[in-house]
Amino acid sequence: VMIQVVNSRPEGVCFVHAVATRDCTNNALFCRNFKGWSALTPAGMMAYQYMPHSTFCCMPLPAPHKFIADIRWLAQNGCVGYEGQSGYKTFGLFGITLYATAKAMWNPNLDPNALLKDYCDSAFHESSEPMQSFFQTFARGQKEADHTHTGIWTALPPKILSQARLDMNK
Repeated sequence: VMIQVVNSRPEGVCFVHAVATRDCTNNALFCRNFKGWSALTPAGMMAYQYMPHSTFCCMPLPAPHKFIADIRWLAQNGCVGYEGQSGYKTFGLFGITLYATAKAMWNPNLDPNALLKDYCDSAFHESSEPMQSFFQTFARGQKEADHTHTGIWTALPPKILSQARLDMNK
């Protein structure tokens, strides 16, 4: 028997921070649950994550850094299978997240910034640098955001959205 733990509402998920973020009570619950089930499941554990959550799937939340960090933590804690739910209409902003997740499943120790550069070089060619800045801007917003299981709004303050717009315009 393999158990699959889902990071979902109302507790056990923070949509903007990596699961290992120490001061995030929602993620701490997910980690405790995962480790608790893992102790009871010799076959290994599976994890299920929303990428992005359907509640805000049309909002700008590319999150390659978060999902690479999540997969790294999961691999270090007995995860042997991973499923990420995504939608077919979200590739524009979330393609980088899907790419990062697939690459991290093969190598959970990959460098997210090197992956971001590789992706932007391949996808955006001469616009690689402003697009790297675009994605790094959203990563900064996620890092600075309040812990939340109700959405992503704290990761998208005006200063983040304004900088992302400037990057996109370049």
